[in-house]
Amino acid sequence: MTQGERIREVRKTLGLTLEKFGEKIGMKKNSVSQIENGIARPSIDTLLFLCKKLGIPLSYLMCESKKEEIQYKRMQTI
Repeated sequence: MTQGERIREVRKTLGLTLEKFGEKIGMKKNSVSQIENGIARPSIDTLLFLCKKLGIPLSYLMCESKKEEIQYKRMQTI
C-alpha cells in the first residue's frame, strides 16, 4: 500500500470526503486527491502535517512492505 492509499484509508475511516478533509486541513481537494492517487509526491513536511491532522504517526505512512504494515497494525491493537 502506498502512502497515498494509506492517507485515503485513514481519511475514509474518519468519514471525511476529499472536500471536507481539504477544508479541515486547509488544502485544496485536488491536492489531496493527487497525493492519494500517487500523482503528487508530498514533502516530508507535508506528510508530517497530514499525519498531525489525521492523528496518525509518520511511521504508518513510511511502512514499505505488507509485513511492516501488519506489524504496525498489530501494535496499534495492543
